[in-house]
Amino acid sequence: MGGTYRNSGARALVVVALVALGSLTACATTNSASRQSARKTVAGCPVAATTSTQDMLAGRACDAIGQLPQSTQVAQAVQLAYDTQAASVTVTITVGGAVPLTNQQIRAAQEFTKALSLREQQAMWGSGVTLKNVKVMVFGPTQDEYADIIAQPYGSAVLDAATAASFVWANLSADSAWDRYDSVYLRPTFDVVDDVPVAP
Repeated sequence: MGGTYRNSGARALVVVALVALGSLTACATTNSASRQSARKTVAGCPVAATTSTQDMLAGRACDAIGQLPQSTQVAQAVQLAYDTQAASVTVTITVGGAVPLTNQQIRAAQEFTKALSLREQQAMWGSGVTLKNVKVMVFGPTQDEYADIIAQPYGSAVLDAATAASFVWANLSADSAWDRYDSVYLRPTFDVVDDVPVAP
């Protein structure tokens, strides 16, 4: 009788373990599918791993976006231009969302631009590819003088190899890095294009 009880208990444990394993597998598959779907929604992100430096850098650029906290601005497209002869990279990120019009919204869009720039600069300089220059540009929705919504620069950050060599990335915030880049542009307002200086 006691032996039958133990066997039944063992069977029950096996069944519970199999159910739990099945649930974990389903979760892992769902999470993996969610990650793949999320990546596919960002135009310009490679959907399959390749050995090309261009695609590797593009993959890093896309991964860097995924590490950002939630924001009202959402990345919609990533473009990466890698110039092998000049050893330079230009990352262009286009974000969507509402046009920032209030002071609070404008500050949030500017901080998001700085955060994107830091993540992308760090991703490029940490790629293992020898680079002399990295430029990150962020574009997003703005309002022109006719109240039409158009994509315009939110900001840009340029970092040269000599300056990058002095960076300790783990010690930098979006703001402290912004103050140390070789060249920066940050859009001051998001309406009436004629009143806004052009990005460098």
